[in-house]
Amino acid sequence: MNYIYKTIYSLGLHIGNHSFLTKTENYKYLIGFRKDISIIDVNTLYYQIKKSVLFLSKIGELNGFLLFYYSNIDRCPFYLKLFLLNIIYYSNNHGYIHNKWGAQIGLRGFDAFGIENLNFLGEFNTVRPYTYSHFDPISNYSHFSQPLAHPIGANFREVLGIFNYSVKRFDMSLQGNYSTYGLDPSDENNFGKNIFKSYNDFENRYGNKVGQGIKTNLGYLDGRIAYLLNPKYNLRLELGGILRRESNEFGRNTSAMMTFGLRSSFRNLYYDF
Repeated sequence: MNYIYKTIYSLGLHIGNHSFLTKTENYKYLIGFRKDISIIDVNTLYYQIKKSVLFLSKIGELNGFLLFYYSNIDRCPFYLKLFLLNIIYYSNNHGYIHNKWGAQIGLRGFDAFGIENLNFLGEFNTVRPYTYSHFDPISNYSHFSQPLAHPIGANFREVLGIFNYSVKRFDMSLQGNYSTYGLDPSDENNFGKNIFKSYNDFENRYGNKVGQGIKTNLGYLDGRIAYLLNPKYNLRLELGGILRRESNEFGRNTSAMMTFGLRSSFRNLYYDF
């Protein structure tokens, strides 16, 4: 059995409508306590317990626990993450607003189905409404006005799959995401997706559920094929295509993009949200 304890200190900024260059009250301080426990073998069974405390210059704190389980058997790692912020149960009142948690479950595969260099990842994510938000928006779980946990924020379910196959100098990848979440009908409403809205403003104290609000579906598809020119710098010629579609009862928004160029690994851009 191996045991590791780590402490991480970081500084965050809340932009909002203020100048973060001159006002220290826009700073937020994050302290993470992480405990790693490996049982049997570091590559076979692995547990992780992590506590994060978000301190603000003038406004309280936000506590959360992250539980992580990892198992690697037959080159197919399985992982499970649970984020617990508040769990309060009332037998006669389900969907209590203060019950805030998130979950992630995934499976990876290497040399899948006996095919060399064929890798895959399948994952499911869900976060309850109002998770990562706070009574004052500056205290939420974000940095530079961007969510730290997930680009969607909260109040969503998501499934995704990624396949990658390499043969000689050719590399091919395909990624698909499908998300369901609830949007706010107006700026005055708060159904729990937008973590930058005050936690004091909510629609219902009880009966909250994932996807409440305007039910919206988001589909994302990304396919790429590349030819490796220089393995040392991962320099490659790459051809890709992206299709993104968001739809609800009020309409559909579709965007597509084709890309071709010379690429290296200095920077990764993400569009899957």
